[in-house]
Amino acid sequence: MENAALVYIYVDVQVSADDNTYESDYNIRINKKPVMQRIKEGEYMVLNLKPQAMTISATKKQVQEKVLNLDLKTGQIYYLKIKNNLEGDTLEFPI
Repeated sequence: MENAALVYIYVDVQVSADDNTYESDYNIRINKKPVMQRIKEGEYMVLNLKPQAMTISATKKQVQEKVLNLDLKTGQIYYLKIKNNLEGDTLEFPI
């Protein structure tokens, strides 16, 4: 997009030891403002954002939050994956 940065946010699908899918949903915030939809495992969202320094966060179960600071550039595409670690029940948000 012209004068924008494209950000894909994907939630990785996790399977527990007994082969049941462990499902969670996440609230996404940009600069502390909520995005109006939640994202679940196996889903993704695409955001056209103003190119500037931004904070993107994912919150699981309204408690556990992971924050990522990015300096978005015009015309660039960013791929972010939310990965739920079942062993420690921690949330990863790597680039």
